[in-house]
Amino acid sequence: NNSRYSHGCNETKKDFSSTTSSSLLQQYYEILGVSIGASKQEIQKAYHALALQYHPDLPQNANNKSCEAQMAKINDAYARVIANL
Repeated sequence: NNSRYSHGCNETKKDFSSTTSSSLLQQYYEILGVSIGASKQEIQKAYHALALQYHPDLPQNANNKSCEAQMAKINDAYARVIANL
């Protein structure tokens, strides 16, 4: 279900800053919207979908500092999750 990816920065349903997980690694997986057992392909697909939603260079996100912050969190989470595969 890609409905969680269909909203722009101003309408996001997922608040990445209020993760309640006790594990940092689990938080990174949650930011990407995948489970800890996700495959590299699933992680890449989730990252791509989030990038299409939040990337600050997209016209719908122009000059939106919220998107810049969200994309920074997504990039960090992706790098850390991929490094731990």
